[in-house]
Amino acid sequence: PSQSPWEDRLELLRLKIGDRDEALKIINELKKGGLPALRMLVSALRRETSAPMRQAIVEVLDDILPATFGEFKDGWYSNRYEMIAAIRDPANRARLTEYRLEAVPALIEVLQGDVDILTRRWAASALGQMGGPEAARALLELAQNEEEQGVKTWTRLALQQFSDDDCLPLIRQVLENPQSEGWVKAALIRSLGTIGSDEAVRLLMTHGEAVAGPGYLGLLAETGNPLALEEIKKG
Repeated sequence: PSQSPWEDRLELLRLKIGDRDEALKIINELKKGGLPALRMLVSALRRETSAPMRQAIVEVLDDILPATFGEFKDGWYSNRYEMIAAIRDPANRARLTEYRLEAVPALIEVLQGDVDILTRRWAASALGQMGGPEAARALLELAQNEEEQGVKTWTRLALQQFSDDDCLPLIRQVLENPQSEGWVKAALIRSLGTIGSDEAVRLLMTHGEAVAGPGYLGLLAETGNPLALEEIKKG
């Protein structure tokens, strides 16, 4: 049977993987491939043994969701407010759910078991971009045990990006645990600003100042929630 156009691009990437400029052109094309490209890439990732190719595939998965929503360079990291708007748009929920079902389990496998450090860093970042409770649990588990500083840095950034009410029980558990590390709490406080629901705002009002200092007021404003705006007026 004939290959899909995205499989053809992946094979071309394999041929060009040693030339970063040429490889990057193909990587950026694949990022715009939507769900068909994502499914092909996840299947390829589970078979791929070449470290440079695994890195490249996970690099694509890191930005494939933001590229679906718009021309968002680096997703959450450079276009936070645009990503918040896209995630909160009900029209995008079904698509977001599909992307997570396809990508998150494979990314968790990479994060937990890949021997290549750079690939694991990309996977941590990609899990933050995808979001959802399954990704949050994996990143929180990693945060407690990871020793490699680059992976820890990307885990911290990823933990700031969660956007779902379904993540709130996990976030509450961490914030209420006096044994939780400060950097993990600080990252999750930022996620509360992204989630923006009434429950998220209440958690932010309860824990925000202790964790983030006066900067928590900016996170309250980010929610756009009337409860948060009332709190800001008070103080």
